[in-house]
Amino acid sequence: MIKRAMKIIEESRKTKKHTLLIVLAILLAVPATAALILMTHTQIIVGTIQKLSAGTVNTANSYEPLSEPMEGIKDNGQYIITEIKYSDHFPNSFLDITYPDEDRETPRPTLIYFHGGGFFGGSKSVGDPLVESDATALLDDICAEGFHLVNIDYVLVPEYHFPSPLIQANEAFAFLMDHADDSNYPDAFLLGSEYYVDMREMDAALTNANVEHALVDPLAERNLQMQHCFVASERVDDVARDAFERMIEFVKNRMKP
Repeated sequence: MIKRAMKIIEESRKTKKHTLLIVLAILLAVPATAALILMTHTQIIVGTIQKLSAGTVNTANSYEPLSEPMEGIKDNGQYIITEIKYSDHFPNSFLDITYPDEDRETPRPTLIYFHGGGFFGGSKSVGDPLVESDATALLDDICAEGFHLVNIDYVLVPEYHFPSPLIQANEAFAFLMDHADDSNYPDAFLLGSEYYVDMREMDAALTNANVEHALVDPLAERNLQMQHCFVASERVDDVARDAFERMIEFVKNRMKP
């Protein structure tokens, strides 16, 4: 009787041990499987980030303008025309043009700007286009130096992927060249630090194409670490201001007499 009882207890222990091993295996398998799915289906991560960001930044792709087209004078005296369609091939194919003042006939150099956002969020437009704000400070200051500013939107993931934004960039360039007198390839100024490798690859490509350009990486020059998109803080940060002034000097030195 005692032996039988001991046997039952031993079998019970083995059963509990096997059950524990099965539960442990499941606990390990679930996160491992989830991690594998996320690694091979990055659109899930991107989609989640987009949903979380939807209330603060644009995450949509649309063949219609994200806001009502408008034309008028901003608070700072600059003149802006918004939501100009530059192509029909992709959604978000709209651009804004800002002039230093109401004079749109005087020839001026043009700077072209593509917003950041990791290709999953962001827009050329932040708030009221006629109101000056901290979000548009860098662009306002560039325009105030006497330049036309073209601010361009493009498609976002996960519906669209590379090279779609690059194709759109070429479409926007073609649109601008079709509406300009000068079709020469412009000088280029590479500015920033968060895209270290990309900037140096572009630097090499421009060198090989014999395009006059400059590469400025103020953080690498000073061995500094700063936040993403630090150049936008040029009104309050000395390093960012130095980078901004070097960019303006580069462009002004190449202006036509």
